[in-house]
Amino acid sequence: MPEPVSRILEVQTSGSRFVNLKPEAGMDTYLTVNEVALLLQLSVQTIRRYTMNKEIPFHKVNRAVRYKESEIVSWFEKRKAEKTKDENGLFNGAKDEGKDD
Repeated sequence: MPEPVSRILEVQTSGSRFVNLKPEAGMDTYLTVNEVALLLQLSVQTIRRYTMNKEIPFHKVNRAVRYKESEIVSWFEKRKAEKTKDENGLFNGAKDEGKDD
């Protein structure tokens, strides 16, 4: 797995107004839409669309939308694995075409 997300975000956002992303031991880290967009290298608009369509895991904290870091990393890895399998033809039946058993 790549270096911890909080370290990546710390480097990418140094000098900005982002909240301290280093959680205390045993606590989950919650990210904003901007932080998730930086992490996944997607646009903020794309993350918002995924949220609106409930395609990405998120939590409502009062009226704010937040993303649990561990859930985002798992979701992204799962999505990447599914895309790889689909590109290899494992889900579209391409391996079985033209074969008679």
